[in-house]
Amino acid sequence: MNTKNRITATALASGLALALTAGAAQAGPGGSYVQLGYADWDDLDDGFAYAASLSTGLPLRLFLDYVDVDNGANVTWFRAGGGWEFSITPMVGLELGLSYHELDFDTDSDDGFGVHGNVRVKPIPPVTLSARLEQVFFDDFEDETILALDAGYNFIPMVGAYLSYTTFDEGDNDLIQLGARISF
Repeated sequence: MNTKNRITATALASGLALALTAGAAQAGPGGSYVQLGYADWDDLDDGFAYAASLSTGLPLRLFLDYVDVDNGANVTWFRAGGGWEFSITPMVGLELGLSYHELDFDTDSDDGFGVHGNVRVKPIPPVTLSARLEQVFFDDFEDETILALDAGYNFIPMVGAYLSYTTFDEGDNDLIQLGARISF
């Protein structure tokens, strides 16, 4: 996918999420960060993962994720979008959102749109836990249900580590990521 298509998809998802923000409350733990890490995708080998998240000050969070692994054939997964954040308690937040996905295998690729719910919990100040359930509607590939679990720990207020586990039901495979996260 070229840069123009990624920018357009991100703008569309962000605009739709922004349109939903009227009257919503700011999420509990929320999160703005950048992260870089190691990625291990079942049956595909390993590579790297990059992600960024921005809580806008409105009840809107924008995000993008990029994973690149190589098993002799390059495999990439790009995801960008936005979510409407609700505060359940000061320690618990809920996000409902939309996303654009592109999955590229060496000789095959497809894109689609997803809807997700994400629950974030901050049980103690340096720890953030989240669980995301997402349904992705691809154009040509089988639609995919994704469950993602994430744990972050800040060693100092802005610098920490994360561990993420993502499972794909249709592809019947798992993605594990481990890396560094800078929060702001």
